[in-house]
Amino acid sequence: MTRTTVAPRQGWPARRRTIAALLLAVGLPHAGAAETIEQLQGLSIEDLGNINVVSVSRRPEPLSDAAASIYVITNDDIRRSGAISLPEALRLAPNLEVARLTATTWVISARGFNGAADSNKLLVLLDGRSIYSPLFSTVFWDQQQVMLADIDRIEVISGPGATLWGANAVNGVINIITRNSAQTQGGLVDLKAGPVDQSGNVRYGGRFGDNGTYRVYGSGFGFGFTDLPGGHSADDGWHGAQTGFRSDWTRNDDAVTMQGDFYRNTDSMNGRQYGGDIQGRWQRNLGDGANLQVQTSFDEEQRVIVGTTDSTDNYDLQAQHTFSLGRNVIVWGGEYRIVQDDYVQAVFPTLIPPSRTLGIGDLFAQDSVALTDTIKLTFGNKFEESNYTGFDFLPSVRLGWKATDSTFLWAAVSRSVRTPSRLDRDLQAPGILLPAPDFETEKLIAYEVGFRGKPSETTSLSVSLYYDVYSDLRTLTSAGNTLFPLQLSNDRAGTAAGIEAWGDWRALPWWKLTLGVNLLNKHFHVKNGAADQLQPTSDGDDPGYQVFFRSSMDLPHNVEFDFGVRAIDGLIDPALASYVQGDARIGWHVTPAVEVSLTGSNLFGPNQAEMPVAPGQVYAERRSIYLGVRWTW
Repeated sequence: MTRTTVAPRQGWPARRRTIAALLLAVGLPHAGAAETIEQLQGLSIEDLGNINVVSVSRRPEPLSDAAASIYVITNDDIRRSGAISLPEALRLAPNLEVARLTATTWVISARGFNGAADSNKLLVLLDGRSIYSPLFSTVFWDQQQVMLADIDRIEVISGPGATLWGANAVNGVINIITRNSAQTQGGLVDLKAGPVDQSGNVRYGGRFGDNGTYRVYGSGFGFGFTDLPGGHSADDGWHGAQTGFRSDWTRNDDAVTMQGDFYRNTDSMNGRQYGGDIQGRWQRNLGDGANLQVQTSFDEEQRVIVGTTDSTDNYDLQAQHTFSLGRNVIVWGGEYRIVQDDYVQAVFPTLIPPSRTLGIGDLFAQDSVALTDTIKLTFGNKFEESNYTGFDFLPSVRLGWKATDSTFLWAAVSRSVRTPSRLDRDLQAPGILLPAPDFETEKLIAYEVGFRGKPSETTSLSVSLYYDVYSDLRTLTSAGNTLFPLQLSNDRAGTAAGIEAWGDWRALPWWKLTLGVNLLNKHFHVKNGAADQLQPTSDGDDPGYQVFFRSSMDLPHNVEFDFGVRAIDGLIDPALASYVQGDARIGWHVTPAVEVSLTGSNLFGPNQAEMPVAPGQVYAERRSIYLGVRWTW
């Protein structure tokens, strides 16, 4: 797959009328009543289990009762980690695989299929707006420069979420939920600087009228280059800037949110990215636990590198209705999305035709039935239709049992799919690669069981086991009796099984320890004896184990000390040795309004490679140490 970065297109200024129209549309904040930083700081193990999450049932429910493998990263977790980018913050989730390829490129997955060209089975949402690229079947993490101080929490589900969130939520869902502007009043300056990486963020929030609040922000960053084998610079450093706003208004039973972001990034090879998004949300409280939600959004991304340009426009409208009927809580709704893309490459392979317009519509319904006071059955289905890939159905069944006040058991069976992207069907090169108009959806049937509970007053534990059955996976096979031409097809199948476990121990009132373990075992084969030219990279390049440890201390004199270690198994093809890496942060609250910190990452080795770009092509992260200052007023 060709990674590209962007050039501005003349259409961006002309779309201001479209953006203005979308500003008139409104919808719902998905987070419900969000917890503030002050509320999240110092929460007990029991309180953390009662945090409301929305990603499992598409409505607020306590984390302790969610029938899925879900991990929540709070705002305070992000602050104390010292992370300066979203992928770095996602390292805190023990049910994710996070790897950096180059200075600009990250790959993130759950339950396997990670890699330079295979990270295509994870759906990512930002305040309910999908940032998964249907053109490339991936997420461009270098374009997601979210202001971390404004994130309320990140809900990370490992396992299918297609019934509620649609195709491509195959192995997991990441739902990034930003804070209501009422929670970000006043000013904030957050600066971090070191010899390798730098970032700066400024935000101000205020009020309008009796019921409205707003915030505006601006941020800039610079990430240093990675190293080639031998310690030479890869000359891949980059920098960028972003600005945006959010406004929230509430009155009686109505809540309205409007928000937007605009960015521009440049790398050392003069690759450029431009883009932005705008969205509106509305919620009406209908009483008796019922509510109506509507959301609409528009986003555009444009990327260019020498010889290649691409751009994608997304228009989205979705609605949701939640209500109770006896022992049933029913969530139903629908979504319609239009995706317009342009892709031009001066040399082959390229996409033919260079432009397409896709229309994707779906209807979903899910019913949660309280069979008894302690047993809940949740079942639902989503029906999705695309003018490019056709029809798919995405059912799931989940059963949860509150065995005791501190013990929750759950099980689930789900079907999910990855729909073909334009790269799967339209990529071609004369005499070398034929188009694949019959390329089908990749399919998954997932079986899961889990436990979540509090073995003691000072500990919490979550354990999930899964068995995934995949079919019709992507392969690259010969179209005739000779090697060339090649053609993409669906001749691979197999299984993946694993265990995800994590827990917290409040060793002392001021000291919390966290441990996470992730084990993965895969078995894949080619159907009908076909020869897959992508093998074995078509299965992803995944570690067999991951172990995460974190220590968080609240020391005297308003000092915090956080230390983390991750041990990652080696990769097979492209090969990479196992490694152990660590990071640390010490922070001092000089006053309630001023905090200074010192953060170090990659402390155990200055040149750590996490995943090869290709066989023999490895880029290594450097050790990074930076000083931080945060001032609020």
